[in-house]
Amino acid sequence: MIGPLSLACAVAAVTAFAACSRAEEAPFVLRFIGHDSFAINSGGGKVVLVDPYGPGSVMSELRPFPVGFEADAVTVSHSHPDHNYVRGAAGDPTVIRVPGSWRFGDLKLTVLQGREGRPGGLSSSSNLICVFERDGAKVVHLGDSGIVVDSATLEAISDADAVIVSIDDYVISMERIMEFMGRIRARTVVPAHWEGADQLARFLGDEYTAGAPVERTGSEVVLAAGMPRRILVMTPLMAGE
Repeated sequence: MIGPLSLACAVAAVTAFAACSRAEEAPFVLRFIGHDSFAINSGGGKVVLVDPYGPGSVMSELRPFPVGFEADAVTVSHSHPDHNYVRGAAGDPTVIRVPGSWRFGDLKLTVLQGREGRPGGLSSSSNLICVFERDGAKVVHLGDSGIVVDSATLEAISDADAVIVSIDDYVISMERIMEFMGRIRARTVVPAHWEGADQLARFLGDEYTAGAPVERTGSEVVLAAGMPRRILVMTPLMAGE
């Protein structure tokens, strides 16, 4: 028979082991590869690669996509070569090109149907929006989305801790980006898809930031619930040397 003291010790041991296991989980990390390509991870080591760019499809300031990138899944927002280089991933990953829901360990992925943007508004071309959720945090990758008008999609992408948005002044005009981010209550805004350092610098000027503080970081950031309001400029992993 297990006595009260032994039972208490057993419970304490299990609790300590669970706490240790949680502590050893990989943090919820967003990694910026370059252009509009990112990688995101589950606590159990699963990796989802987003919109890998193909050879010769992006600005010369970036090195080629790292062929053989380890990923369990690849999402493709649309068929342009700067977003759909699935051969860049090693092995036989799950390739996601349609709306739906997936789970990779504790990482939930919801893919929403949307439309590409154009200077005059939305086009008729398809663009998928990815919503990643883990540990109470949410990150949205817009791909080449224009300003979303569908109410269900707006609800799904609102109140995100981080939103990755194209600032190339084509799918969404630069002067409307932060207005849109405000409408969906994005906390940390991550610029992507810029066409050269000059264009990034222009977006970060007072004319377009809507008073949001600008911070710079490396190629990785830990995601968490309640991220601060800011524009976070990440350094592409494949930035030219």
